[in-house]
Amino acid sequence: MPEAMPDDDAALKAAIESPETILLYGVPRERTPVLVSKVFGNGAKLVELAPVNSIPQCYVLRVDGSWSLSNNDPEPTLGSHTDEIVQAIADEFGISESEDDAGEPLPDEERAPWPAIDMEIGVYWRARTWPEGYGPASKPAPAASA
Repeated sequence: MPEAMPDDDAALKAAIESPETILLYGVPRERTPVLVSKVFGNGAKLVELAPVNSIPQCYVLRVDGSWSLSNNDPEPTLGSHTDEIVQAIADEFGISESEDDAGEPLPDEERAPWPAIDMEIGVYWRARTWPEGYGPASKPAPAASA
């Protein structure tokens, strides 16, 4: 059961979870991103995470602004937090298992549908632009004190 979001998050969720068309290998594809409720760190950076088996679908995450998106950079990186991220997605949306308890492949109709996470192959991520009116730049600066 997804956790309830505060009103501000509900508005952000509505702004993010609207159908969009992306190019996937040069072919237009329709998708509706899914906002993950959990905020990681200060939530200043918006990131899109897509399990390879679920492309073109993606989750949208609010992650700490200090996290680099390159695993080649010094810590902290998003890659060093993937276990925590995948667990949060699984807790919120469930897991799409690819095999039964005996290790036999499950037919597609027996697998949990999107947005349950499918981690059979792995994930890719990239930065995502905040919707207009949202994100750190849209918040008023604190008042200066003298």
